[in-house]
Amino acid sequence: EVRFAPSCSTQQGLKITEIIESVNEGLKSAETKRDIHTGILVCAMRNLDRETNLSMLKDARELLGAGVVGCDLAGDEKAYPTFEFHELFEWARKNEMPFTIHSGECGSALNIRTAIEYGARRIGHGSSARRAIYRRKQSLPLRSIRLQSSTKREFRCRSIRTTAR
Repeated sequence: EVRFAPSCSTQQGLKITEIIESVNEGLKSAETKRDIHTGILVCAMRNLDRETNLSMLKDARELLGAGVVGCDLAGDEKAYPTFEFHELFEWARKNEMPFTIHSGECGSALNIRTAIEYGARRIGHGSSARRAIYRRKQSLPLRSIRLQSSTKREFRCRSIRTTAR
């Protein structure tokens, strides 16, 4: 799965659909050379305005099933909490666009809970969820939710203090 923000690649005047289709061409080429399956997860960026993110999602939705497998929310969740993106994910849900939300890397289990309430089926950077459950300080409704986590990435994001067990 390739995960990127097409809205961050429009400086040369390319349209969102052109950017996605170009990435998809490269992925399809890789699929023919290797025994792999690929998909594109387009990212709305927390630091971009609602109109830019929604416009990108609408363009990407046209390519759902033709390379695009879903959307995601990425960026600085401390400065831009998950609850600020309700409209975006309401649109995705109504338009049957699967989504992941990266939440929890800043240590906020509330952002993870919000992502689950919005309907995310995958949570990127789920370290806060693991800590909340481990400490039993709060429960999160994690049934059928995939938590994606990478110790190295969590360490770089400073959501964990050490990579040692």
